Amino acid sequence: MDKVSNVAIPAEYNDHDFKLYDTEDLGIENGVLSIRLYSIGPSGNHFAGFKYVENELILISYEGYFRGAGSHSSRTYNFEKEQLTANTTDVIDEKETTTSEIIPLKKKKYLFENTSITDFYNQD
Repeated sequence: MDKVSNVAIPAEYNDHDFKLYDTEDLGIENGVLSIRLYSIGPSGNHFAGFKYVENELILISYEGYFRGAGSHSSRTYNFEKEQLTANTTDVIDEKETTTSEIIPLKKKKYLFENTSITDFYNQD
């Protein structure tokens, strides 16, 4: 691999010496660099896939799962299809109703060298 990033994966501990993720997995399969960060706490789970396209290592997929006191949510970005699927489950409601929305994305390249998988979606 010929690309380097100091931001793709966050620091192991935050400023208050709290470990952000319980488990971190990296792997390469079928030409895709997979980064998986797991946390049962507020950091959530982050799964990202980077792939070489025309000599650039770009983000092709992202899934995030988050749990809170009143809801659980997931976000699945598919950059090849240019869409975001957002699911939210209301866990306060006895029925635990889930809403789902598919949102079109603007075409944009997120390069491995300067993309943080835990907050790239806040950049726009």
